[in-house]
Amino acid sequence: MGCFQYLWLYVWNNWIKNSVVYRILCGIYNFFSTKWQESKITNWFRTVDADPKSEIGFGKIFGAIFGWLDRLRAKNEFFTRLNEKTGIVAVCKYLLHNFLALNIRFISILFGTGLGIYTILNAISGGGFNTLTAVLTVVFSMLAFLNINVTDYIKDTWISKLAELFLGTEMNYKFYYMTKCSKSRMRYYCAVFFGILMGVLSVYVHPIIGIGVVFGVLFVSAVIYKVELGVFITAFLAPFVPTMILAGLVGLCAVSLIIKGVTARKFKWNFGIVGMFIMLMILMYLVAACFSFARVKSLQIWVVYTAMMTFFFVIINTVRTKKQFMDLCRVFVLSGLCVCIYGIYQYIFKPGGAEAWLDDDMFSDITMRIYSTLENPNVLGEYLVLVIPVCIGLVWTAEKLWSKLFYLGIAGVMCAVLILTYSRGCWIALGVAAMIYVTFVCGKLWGFALLILPLIPIVVPETVLNRVTSIGDMGDSSTSYRVFIWMGTLLMLKDFWLFGIGMGEEAFNSVYPFYAYSAVVSPHSHNLFLQVWVETGISGIVTFLGILILWYKQMCFGHNRTKDKTMKTIMVAIAAGVFGFLIQGMFDNCFYNYRVTMVFWFVLGLGISAVNIAKEEQN
Repeated sequence: MGCFQYLWLYVWNNWIKNSVVYRILCGIYNFFSTKWQESKITNWFRTVDADPKSEIGFGKIFGAIFGWLDRLRAKNEFFTRLNEKTGIVAVCKYLLHNFLALNIRFISILFGTGLGIYTILNAISGGGFNTLTAVLTVVFSMLAFLNINVTDYIKDTWISKLAELFLGTEMNYKFYYMTKCSKSRMRYYCAVFFGILMGVLSVYVHPIIGIGVVFGVLFVSAVIYKVELGVFITAFLAPFVPTMILAGLVGLCAVSLIIKGVTARKFKWNFGIVGMFIMLMILMYLVAACFSFARVKSLQIWVVYTAMMTFFFVIINTVRTKKQFMDLCRVFVLSGLCVCIYGIYQYIFKPGGAEAWLDDDMFSDITMRIYSTLENPNVLGEYLVLVIPVCIGLVWTAEKLWSKLFYLGIAGVMCAVLILTYSRGCWIALGVAAMIYVTFVCGKLWGFALLILPLIPIVVPETVLNRVTSIGDMGDSSTSYRVFIWMGTLLMLKDFWLFGIGMGEEAFNSVYPFYAYSAVVSPHSHNLFLQVWVETGISGIVTFLGILILWYKQMCFGHNRTKDKTMKTIMVAIAAGVFGFLIQGMFDNCFYNYRVTMVFWFVLGLGISAVNIAKEEQN
């Protein structure tokens, strides 16, 4: 390394530093840098926004909701007594904490009782004697003699230490109440109660229902107990579960947060200027739904949109420390890795349905476009555009080599899957996000661009190059399809620019066919901004743009105020990903898939949480 460093310093001092080209480039840079630093736009992004709850009219109205929750906190003792004296709550606490502790005695009594009841009732009801359940009942009865909390031993296992090494975080296993896992007889009664419930439901309804009810109560209790757990689970499951289940998870997290807000004495609600505009956007969607061409369907969509946008408020009121923020970023990236692994499985085994997005005339060499759990290659690409920059941020900020290599490997897998979606708009979006990230994190890497660009035609596969160079080619069915739809949507806006037509495919197809070019049929406008405008009118698109501008202003403020390099880097990664997502929004309606819509508002909330953490650090 000493030889290379000496050689570089010789080249730098003798050939580059004093050269005319270098001086010209430095002069150009200093000129634009000075003008940018002194511009009114830059100064506006650096200023602190007013408190919407006290200084802005709409903010006062929306802030009244949080004020009402604050007044409920004055009755904290009432809620606390209610929480302590309710028998159902006490039973759920025993169930929750013994499962969190993985107490062998409690779990054995529960399943042993359930299997025993199932065996007896099944024989009585004419189903016959089940030998397997009888044997399992005996096994669980024997295990009930072991009063051991397995969780206490997990922290010392090699699996836990390996996870900490690769993930770059410290695991915490003190998340259950020891008092609930003591020798108290009440927990045994609780185990017997849930065991009987599970056994009866398994016989007279269905075994899956019996087990599902018990674990459903366990899951709800866990989220109510720790809203952070609900947030982490929801963020991880977002690309996997159906829309209504995801909306239910968000609703459960919101309920848990409200309970925490009215029972925790030191809890402080976060709202902010961005939150005010998001609530205003929810109101705009409601007005558009009420006057929609398909009112019932639009109101249903409004409920889903409201649930997805509510997750923003859950995030900014839950993620309050740097560790919570970084761990949530890690969960987000691990979820993306699982999505990509399933996408690679699709690419290898080629299940049916993938041919729907192929253009055999222009791209006959492309035989598969993967879509993973998100049902569409473009939707998968939009999701990855939000995840990949965060993953790169974790690579950049990881302190240990193994963590860097782990996240670098994940980033490589994600980029490979993004390529295999063959979504040109998402490729452009990720490229723009990469340029923003490099510019604000390590601008010196731009020097490698001169070396890398000439190698792209050699390294990149021909199918990818053909796909990229086809952008703008009207002979491509995908390109011409979008252009005709944009033209038809612009014609619609000439008549409906003021109030819009309402949300959803049904409302769009009630109007669009009268304006369509070349009889092109489409469920939406294939442009995020046109779609918001045509759905909600001019007030909706202005509000949406206001959310984006004010969000970026908050991100700039947080980036300038924090001294933590890790937080700075992740903030830039999040901002770059959102900008790339909006670039893809120029080519597609990114809100068409509700799960990706939720991920978008989740990422916005993640960014504002980082800003709030930076403000606390400054205070």
